[in-house]
Amino acid sequence: MTTSKPTEEAFWSRNSKPTSQRKLKKLAALYDVDLRSITALFSAHADFDERENRPFDDGAIVPEAERAHLIESGVIPAPRRLSRDDLLAWLTEAWEACDRTAVRDAFIIGTANGRYDFRSALGTYASFHSLSGPDRDDAVRRGIAGLPDEGTTVDQTTVESELIYYAFKRFWMPYMVMDHADYAAFDLSQFNKRPVPEPTDAQRENFTALLDAIRALPADAKLTDLQKAGTGLVKGNKYDRIHLLEILGYCDILGSPDHPPVRERFVNQENRPQPEHFYSRDWHFPANLWDGTVGVNEEAVAYWFPGYER
Repeated sequence: MTTSKPTEEAFWSRNSKPTSQRKLKKLAALYDVDLRSITALFSAHADFDERENRPFDDGAIVPEAERAHLIESGVIPAPRRLSRDDLLAWLTEAWEACDRTAVRDAFIIGTANGRYDFRSALGTYASFHSLSGPDRDDAVRRGIAGLPDEGTTVDQTTVESELIYYAFKRFWMPYMVMDHADYAAFDLSQFNKRPVPEPTDAQRENFTALLDAIRALPADAKLTDLQKAGTGLVKGNKYDRIHLLEILGYCDILGSPDHPPVRERFVNQENRPQPEHFYSRDWHFPANLWDGTVGVNEEAVAYWFPGYER
């Protein structure tokens, strides 16, 4: 794959082949987002015309008219200056506005149909659950990535490209940054704009089958076995399965009993335990500490997915 200097010309040159257009139309239909917005997001960071359609690290300059359309269509918010308190308030308000039932149902649907934005919401919501309780101020003091220093602001006028990148990532793969305030606020505020349908019986049965597959793993099971347990039940590839299982870790469903529940205590990056095995370090905390002896935390299942516990 080749990369190009960020320019508007690079933007317009991407995703022009008929096969690429068909892929973008499928994505637009899946996410119920207009084709122009989906095309703008993907042409900013990825090109299905390339043999290896991976994200472009440098991106392309999104033309002004396309940026305006992304704002008008609600795919990204209008850029604004945010102080530390403003950003924390945005995150808290977005979190409190979430309907936990809708977050749960979206995850069940996303597990089956591959909607990354429906998966992402639960991970973000669960990661910042402690902000709703007495631990909120302590969590802020311990350090949440993305919060500006006291007395400074996040100038979103200059990071509109970051908002576009966040929106792109919500439709490309789960973008789980457990303690990144600006992404979390964006993710949850976008989620709150859209209605979530009830899962179908087939989607509910699929999620039950996923939990049962994990429950059936032996005590000597490792993360590789956990990942494979989702085969055929989590739509997507190996990495999609890992991301989704990490989200169940944020929900403490796959969390280690040796550490406080995530929903009760915020844990920043510096204080997250790292397992010794190299492969396990590729997983996000706390799922990276899982093994077959941990199994499924049924109490956490009952909290997040009432009726699915055993």
